[in-house]
Amino acid sequence: MKTFIVLCVGALLFGASAVSARCHRGWQGPPPAADRYDRPYDAPKTESWYLDLGLGYSDIAHPRAVRQAIDGFKGTADVRHAPVNLDLGVYFPTDVRSAFGVSLAGIGDRYERGDAWAQVSHGTIGLTGMHFFGPAIGQGLYVRGDAGLAAATWETSAGDKAKSKVGWSVLVGGGYSFRILPGTRLMLGANYRHAKVKEDPTSANPVGLGPTSSVNFNLGLLF
Repeated sequence: MKTFIVLCVGALLFGASAVSARCHRGWQGPPPAADRYDRPYDAPKTESWYLDLGLGYSDIAHPRAVRQAIDGFKGTADVRHAPVNLDLGVYFPTDVRSAFGVSLAGIGDRYERGDAWAQVSHGTIGLTGMHFFGPAIGQGLYVRGDAGLAAATWETSAGDKAKSKVGWSVLVGGGYSFRILPGTRLMLGANYRHAKVKEDPTSANPVGLGPTSSVNFNLGLLF
């Protein structure tokens, strides 16, 4: 019996000593992020590659000659206007928060008046990169940058056509992303795009295609 009492008292003293030492040091808070991810099962997971699909609205600044052609088409009648942008990107992660890849994007600025229509289209293909400020790719605020080749066309329902030579394009933007399903993230983004192109002199119906800037708002999915 005495031996049992001595063991119990010793255990209580040891426990009290440990609690006292912890209180004396004070609470140090959770371990730093780097320490929390030392164990493999704690680290954010990344896919081997990502697919980005986006659709949105564009506010486009056309060259003066193109604006005049659009104004001439519109006349005084009611015109339906649909400026949209599409975005497709394939990304490969370089670390837990960054990814680089290839993007294919298009902007269509279409005007309709009854059965008649006129449309300016811009397309780009190039390199793209994204960096996220959250714990992993597809989580939190992000920034994006693109650079590549660009081209533009003008078409109407009357058969008028014009095209540009291949030029270059740059894009800078950012947004916010969050997970909505396992393996699927919703991306809310905005970007500024500038394309430096020049009309091809062999165009059947020259319209004055040239440098174009746009502000684009996108809703996308990252798989």
